[in-house]
Amino acid sequence: MAKSSFKLEHPLERRQAEAARIREKYPDRIPVIVERAEKSDVPDIDKKNFN
Repeated sequence: MAKSSFKLEHPLERRQAEAARIREKYPDRIPVIVERAEKSDVPDIDKKNFN
């Protein structure tokens, strides 16, 4: 399985802080990162973060 480009671009501490901030702001939501698989024929999306 290929490594997530989001994980490679953003250090663990930054990802954890962002998730904590979103969970505090929206306690009834779960922060999710969505990326398209390399060989997928699914169209590109314009953002990766979904709350």
